[in-house]
Amino acid sequence: MKITSTIPKNVRTELCNSVEEIGQAMGLLREAITENDNGNHGGGQICASDAVEILAGLESKFSMMTAQLSTWSDIAAQ
Repeated sequence: MKITSTIPKNVRTELCNSVEEIGQAMGLLREAITENDNGNHGGGQICASDAVEILAGLESKFSMMTAQLSTWSDIAAQ
């Protein structure tokens, strides 16, 4: 079986995209804190909920990247 660099390239791309998503979650958390501190608890909860959605997606994405890279690494070591 020929080992290609497709998997690591895909993981690298997904990891770069994830960094951007982490930044979005950070912005939402900052906004949630500000809204809550200003007495707008509903607005803070909405921002926090949006951040949760991003983080849940990242959790799934990181699991997928880990599995792909692990499989590729194991095959490459054979």
